[in-house]
Amino acid sequence: MASRDLCIPLRKKHGRLASCRSIPILVDADHKSERLGDLPKLADYVVCSTKFPQAWTEAPSIPSALVSMLLRLPNIKFAVVTLGQEGCIMLERSVNVHGRLIVGTAEKIPPLELLDTTGAGDAFIGAVLYVVAICTNMPAEKMLPFAAQVAAGCCRGFGARTGLPYHTDSRLTSFLS
Repeated sequence: MASRDLCIPLRKKHGRLASCRSIPILVDADHKSERLGDLPKLADYVVCSTKFPQAWTEAPSIPSALVSMLLRLPNIKFAVVTLGQEGCIMLERSVNVHGRLIVGTAEKIPPLELLDTTGAGDAFIGAVLYVVAICTNMPAEKMLPFAAQVAAGCCRGFGARTGLPYHTDSRLTSFLS
């Protein structure tokens, strides 16, 4: 058995353990795969690439795919679709019948500051995870621009980590105060 084939059962096992202990689970879904299996059903949050929601749900548009995801995955609190330099779209589940569709804009980076986009999506997801795990009172309207700012910082350096901002970065101060 290849090591990558072993990872999926371990993820599911760890997902079940985390779920039983009320530890929040965020699934980063990049593309439709049978290997993803039932992992999204254990998730509290889903952040996915542009193509994943429609491929996974077979819905005709991203917003309708987000609705389908919330209907299929009753445990998730929100699903975010990243759109690269176009920003993101998030559907947040409400306690009543209605949900909230929130559009997040991407941080515009001046051409001379844009060095490398490697890792920007992972930086965005990391910032979302930071908010749901540590800054639990931050509203979605603040979380999405915060995550966009972290991703933009990543693009201002070479490689996936050199541009990542520290929590003391002046661009993040308004989000973290």
